[in-house]
Amino acid sequence: MARVAFFTERIDDSIGTFAFDLMSGLADQQHDLRVYTSFNEDDELPQTHPRIQLIRPFRKWSWLELGPLVPLLLEQQPEILHFIQPHDRALEGLTNAMSAIPAMAPFLQKPLVVVSLYDFKERDLDSFKTLLSQADAITVTNPNQVRVVEEHLRKKERRRPGEVTVDVVPLPNPPARSEAGAPLSSNLENFIAQGRLLLVPGDVSDHEDIEDIFAFLKQTLIALKDVRVLVAGGWGKIKPADRSRWMRSFDDPAIGSRILFSGTLGPQEQQACLANARTVLAASLSLESVALARWTRSSLNAGVPLILNRRQLALDPLPWRDRENAFIVEGGPLNWGATIAEALLDDSADRTVRSKLIDFTRMETFDVPSNAMSRIYARLLAKRAH
Repeated sequence: MARVAFFTERIDDSIGTFAFDLMSGLADQQHDLRVYTSFNEDDELPQTHPRIQLIRPFRKWSWLELGPLVPLLLEQQPEILHFIQPHDRALEGLTNAMSAIPAMAPFLQKPLVVVSLYDFKERDLDSFKTLLSQADAITVTNPNQVRVVEEHLRKKERRRPGEVTVDVVPLPNPPARSEAGAPLSSNLENFIAQGRLLLVPGDVSDHEDIEDIFAFLKQTLIALKDVRVLVAGGWGKIKPADRSRWMRSFDDPAIGSRILFSGTLGPQEQQACLANARTVLAASLSLESVALARWTRSSLNAGVPLILNRRQLALDPLPWRDRENAFIVEGGPLNWGATIAEALLDDSADRTVRSKLIDFTRMETFDVPSNAMSRIYARLLAKRAH
């Protein structure tokens, strides 16, 4: 098994949660892990794992903080340095510790470098320049991200095909549904309990064609009087001026009272909202967004019909079929009205899709993140041995 030194800025946010699930699975497979992360007094730490050493030497992730790290790495002699996507700070140059650490490789018997990216747009990759230039392998969460990273490496980093591998490591399966339910704010609980609920997952900035999406949601609320819309996420990177402009679309109380922007939801809150959803509109989520993979699997696990588009189907290995295990839309948001109305109002169509989802979930096999990562580690170590 491999000796791995993980570096992650946070373990108490969504990316940190995905990463810690991966680390726990690798620890179960007897890999020797040390996790180096931030020391913040207010962090809510995950449940400890007996085979994971959690070390918290960083406050600002400055290269000046590397001193205490050096003897720990020399003691461990890691075979792999594994970096989890940094997202709070720019990483140009060597002023950031996570950028500087790969330069220490010659003192550590030249360990392999793995970089895991979870949620990014193409324009974000320039911020990871130093890490990507040193990586022996890069992991992402879906095939479209593979394409984006490979193209970036070819154009910007001048790295040749085969010099660095880019692989998909899936997100962890969502937790099983809680029979007891999850505590919700009274505002959210009352909202999702009334009318037929259209759940729009992810932060607003995770969606494409945002102008058209808001126009479409307004049309839907005007046309379908019994429907409520829950945007189950925050605004993300949307500017305040754009937020105000789009929110004015819902100034009319007749429709404004039937749409709710929940802000970021925790795992139990997501499950409770899914349990009350008639359908989940994932068709507008960008192909690069980690929200697409996360909410697709969560909806499938909850047995709630999804609305997807053709481009998403081409990148998802699962065999989605229109009106059998999902509702498939064509074109842009302003063309989706008929399909959305059917998904929300046609009880027979809803029952058909939900009944098929039961067998679909049972038959499909989902790769475990730690299995996929173990295969990558083994391949890299075998290649080095030869």
